[in-house]
Amino acid sequence: MSNLYDILGVDPKASAAEIKKAYFAMAKKYHPDSGNEEEVKKFYEITEAYNVLSDKEERKAYDFTVMTGKLNEELVDDVIHPKKSTGKDAEKDEFREKQVHQFRKHMLMKAFFRMITATFIFAMIGLFYSGFVGGSTLLGFLFGLGLGLAWSSYRHFDMNSFFPDAAQQKKLLLAKKVIMATSILYFVAVTVLN
Repeated sequence: MSNLYDILGVDPKASAAEIKKAYFAMAKKYHPDSGNEEEVKKFYEITEAYNVLSDKEERKAYDFTVMTGKLNEELVDDVIHPKKSTGKDAEKDEFREKQVHQFRKHMLMKAFFRMITATFIFAMIGLFYSGFVGGSTLLGFLFGLGLGLAWSSYRHFDMNSFFPDAAQQKKLLLAKKVIMATSILYFVAVTVLN
């Protein structure tokens, strides 16, 4: 493996600001948009070097490894399994966790709203279609509801996150297919029989 300081073209005693400046200069020069495969490889090498050297703990572990020629397991373990943050870092981590939670909640509510809206639209279409062709409006509504729920849950939700077990996922997929097929058969039968 190449020396990370050599990759960035900085001295091992370089400050964080000097490392950052060297990284941005080299990243601009070897940016992947050029399309040259060698430059793309160089860009990723530069980025990896920067990721290690810009993190205080990882840099400390790397420096120790390079200077002594052996791994300090305790130091590396601290990098891989960091201790719980304290002070301002803990506040930043907590703030970030809240942001991620809020974003996930927002996306879930958005998907849920889309699912409910699509289900309602399918139910109304089923109700009016059954009434138009002379079928039972209640059955049209219910089968439209089932069809809308099955389609929209398939379209707007990743059910794997709710049902991590493969057997449950297969049962859910089978249930969706049965509901969709039954609903479609009802509408076909109402159309043909009337």
